This record gives sequence, structure tokens and C-alpha cells, in this order.
Amino acid sequence: MERSVSLSDNFYVDVPSIGKFIRDRSNSFSAAIVNRISSLKENTSNEFQPKVTEIHLSGLKVIVQVKSIEDDENDFSNKEFNFKGRISFFSKSNCRDCGAVRSFFREKRLKFVEINIDVYPLREKELIERTGSSIVPQIFFNEKLFGGLVALNSLRNSGEFEKRLKEMLGKKCPENAPCPPVYGFDDPEDVNEQIDEMIGIVRVLRHRLPIQDRLTRMKIVKNCIAGSEMVDIMIQHLDCGRKKAIEVGKVIARKHFIHHVFGENDFEDGNNFYRFLEHEAFIPKCFNFRGSVNDCEPKLAVMVGQKLTKLMSAALESYASEDRHHVDYVGISNSEEFRRYVNLAQDLQRCDILPLSPDEKLAFFLNLYNAMVIHAVIRVGCPEGVIDRRNFFGDFQYIIGGHPYSLTTIKNGILRSNRRQPYSLVKPFGHGDRRLEIKPKGAVFLSPRC
Repeated sequence: MERSVSLSDNFYVDVPSIGKFIRDRSNSFSAAIVNRISSLKENTSNEFQPKVTEIHLSGLKVIVQVKSIEDDENDFSNKEFNFKGRISFFSKSNCRDCGAVRSFFREKRLKFVEINIDVYPLREKELIERTGSSIVPQIFFNEKLFGGLVALNSLRNSGEFEKRLKEMLGKKCPENAPCPPVYGFDDPEDVNEQIDEMIGIVRVLRHRLPIQDRLTRMKIVKNCIAGSEMVDIMIQHLDCGRKKAIEVGKVIARKHFIHHVFGENDFEDGNNFYRFLEHEAFIPKCFNFRGSVNDCEPKLAVMVGQKLTKLMSAALESYASEDRHHVDYVGISNSEEFRRYVNLAQDLQRCDILPLSPDEKLAFFLNLYNAMVIHAVIRVGCPEGVIDRRNFFGDFQYIIGGHPYSLTTIKNGILRSNRRQPYSLVKPFGHGDRRLEIKPKGAVFLSPRC
């Protein structure tokens, strides 16, 4: 019987030969590509030179993008300019002229420092001192004021931009030039905010009231306090009568430090149960709650909404493409604009929305909805599929005026005038929901799929 022959006895792989074959083929391909590209450069007889050319080789297609003369002239990064200075310009959010200046510098691939006075409001004083007005954009080459968009267009159309650029940026930037923004620090006015006048008694109540689960109406309500116990402590601490203590309790409730567990009244004495805002069940899902309730004096909702919109607009202008079809969410998440946006969003926790007019409410929630979507993409990620999309819009929430608002709640409850979303049997706001008071009468009847 013959012994079976193993594969290793008859099969031999010449590894050096395979390596030599691959190197020879790669060298031949490289040589062919170089020759064809060289022929493209030498072929100057044709008046029309296509920007993209295809080279077909054996089993391979190479696409070559030919750089035009115009593109080469606009690219200052490849030119041997010894730029020692700094280009900086003052801007505002949602400013068309500022966007034109920004696009021009990006097109020329010039490094620049943008000082957005909506993001850094204290720099507006410096702008006025340097230029005599708060009009933007204002461009500086080192410490010298160049002008606005009109001056930039005039110099560009005359063809002297390159010459002027070399003249003004050929020397080192002096110390009296506009300084780049400092990241990671808040303005003094944001740090030294006014503390709420009721915070003293609220802290006493937080410390002395027994917070526990209680049984009422055949239900167990968690982490609540009794109205009578709260009144007793206020009488003892404020040295006042019971009527005065009840009035103080109503003020505390209107400022959204506490809420009735069933949302039935502001504050009443007796066997009524209330819950501190930080103990609400929805708190862990709210992305503008960072460990504690904002105890500062509530700011006007209009002012907070406008600042949030300007900050998010500034982030988009810096990290989105010109057509807004592509957004660098990682860049936004690491930006100073987004850091300030997240800090300012905490002021929404106890802001009062009721005094706003119907138009102001619509503008407030429309702008906030768009900003929340960007925040949600950064923190949660883009939804994939129908189920993820439903969870994405339903789970991402903010505390606004003491109540939770998800993206779905804002769209269907506020903007669509409390209408059911597709495939849902209930409305966003049920009977007796305090958020019904905020719903503007002239709501925008958006499509449920928009």
C-alpha cells in the first residue's frame, strides 16, 4: 500500500517570487500613472482643460483632479509667504456680511481669528474702543484696522489683496492687536449671578424637612414633603404667622423650587404633598440638569432663548459647511460656543414662560427645538431606524420652567397645539397638565413628519 502524500510534500510556495511579482506590478502601474499625468501637464495646446480626468490602465481606473489656475491663485497656503502676523475680525451670529468675510478667508485658506461678540459679549466694548462703533464685521491685520466687507471687496476686485496682505502681515503681531478669545472661562457677569431671594428659606427647608415616600389616594408618592410640615418650619424660621408662611410657600412654588405631586395647586397648607424639583422622577433624563438645581434668580425666558440661539448659530457657522449640509458635531462638542450653550441651558430650569406673548412663545420653542436636536445628536448620536428615531425624540429632555419637555413634547404639544403624534393614542398634555397653560393659541400646525 502506498503512503498518502501530504500537501506539503508536493506544494511549494516561493514567497520571494510572489513579493517580486507584486513589486514589479506596482512599479509598472506607478510608472504608467506618472507618464499619463505628465502628458496631461505637457498638453497645453487645448484651451479647455478639464478639472477631472480619467486614466484607464489594465484592470485599473485612475481619476485625476487637475487643479485650475484660479484655484491655485486662491490657495495662499502653498505660496511662500512669510506671514508672521495675525488676521482677526469681530463678528456676530446670523450676520450675512460676517459670513461673507468668513467664507472669503476660508476660500483663500488663510488662518484667522474670529471674535464673535454674541459669544464673548465683553469684547463688544473693545470693538467700540477700536472702531468707534459696534458695527460688524471689522477686520484687523495685526493691530491695524482694515475695515469691513466693503473694504475687503474693494481690495479683492482691484487685485491688490495679496500685496496688501504681505505688507501688513510681514511683521510679528504686536501685543496691542486684538487678542484671540480665551477658551474655558466664563464672563464675570455669568459667574457672579444674582442669587434668588428665596434661596435662604429653601435651603433651610431642604435641610430640615423629612423627605420620604407617602401614601395618598391609594398611591405611593416618592420623595415628597407635607405642606403642613413645610408651613411649621417656615413659621419657626421666619418668626411669622401661618398666613404669611403660606404666602411664602406660594412664592417658592411659583419659582419652581417645589411642585405639587399631582400638579393640582401652587401651595396650600394641610395634608398636601409636594416635591422638590431635584427629586422629580424626570430629572435624570434632562440634559440641562447637572447635579443640582440652578439657585440663581430666574432670568427672562426671552433673553435666555435669544442667547442660546446666538450661541448655537455661532457654533454652526464655525463648524458647518457653507450649504449647511455637513456638520462637524465633534468640533461643535469641543467648542467654546457649545460649552457656554450647555452652561446657559441650565437657566431654563426655573425660567417663567407664562408672561411671553404667543409669538414670543413660538419663537422661543422653535429656536430651542432646533438647538436641542443638535445637542441630542452630540450627546446621544444620530438615530438609526424607526425605533431609535422615536426614542431619540422622546427621551431627550430639558427642564423648562420647572417641567420636562422632550423634542416630541415640544413639537406635538407646543408647536402642533397638543396633537397626537403618529401611531399614538394619547396627546402629549393630558387634562390638568400645567404645560397646557404655556401652549400658545396661534400654534404652528406642523406636519407630524417634519
